[in-house]
Amino acid sequence: MKCWRIDLQRKLIYYLNKELAAKNIVALENHLLDCGYCRSKLAQLRTGQAFVEQLKPISLKKDPWDLIEASISKETLKRQPAKINFSKFFLKPNLRAAMWFIGGVLLSSLLLSDIFWTPNNSRDSDKYVETSDREIGFSTENFRLVSINEMSNNTEPHIVTEGYISEIRIDRDGDTTFKLVEKIGISEPFIVCEIIDPIKLPLPEVGSKVKVYGVSRYDEKVNHQWYEVHPVLNIEIVKN
Repeated sequence: MKCWRIDLQRKLIYYLNKELAAKNIVALENHLLDCGYCRSKLAQLRTGQAFVEQLKPISLKKDPWDLIEASISKETLKRQPAKINFSKFFLKPNLRAAMWFIGGVLLSSLLLSDIFWTPNNSRDSDKYVETSDREIGFSTENFRLVSINEMSNNTEPHIVTEGYISEIRIDRDGDTTFKLVEKIGISEPFIVCEIIDPIKLPLPEVGSKVKVYGVSRYDEKVNHQWYEVHPVLNIEIVKN
């Protein structure tokens, strides 16, 4: 039968090597008188120890550390980068001229690519932004649902809220701002939602019920002092 006195089993090797304190020897020997499992463990340890004592010691011809150190030195030499003799390089005028020419071509290519491929200077800039947003995709997993009248108690940065669009305004900078209310015809409570450039989102009509995903913040300007979803990251139409 298996013995569960792990504390005594750990002391068997010390008992065998005569390293156990006298008070612990008495307790262990009393246990061995009644426990065949631990006596078997002690016999196994004694047999293993006797086998090890019969082995002949092996004398090494060389210190193993010398071999290890030599191997490390070889690996270090292999990994060291080759040294370049710059004095010889600059003595070859043809090679130097070729390198300057290649560098000039590369620099010109980079400058031309910035001029001709900057989205702001192209008619397809809007298409470029829209395609990028579609490819990135949108996940709703990390947004906390907060109602409009609970915004004052919210502490989460990413939220989703639901309501009716009561007003829509296009700002001078091209951003779109709309007001979200709990019920149509009731002006408060409300939150202000803002779609900023370059995010391109289709905006439903006034009166539509929507879910708005975005970053929550409080606008503390004197003439504002309201809660916002700014920027808006996604809009979903809610069917009544």
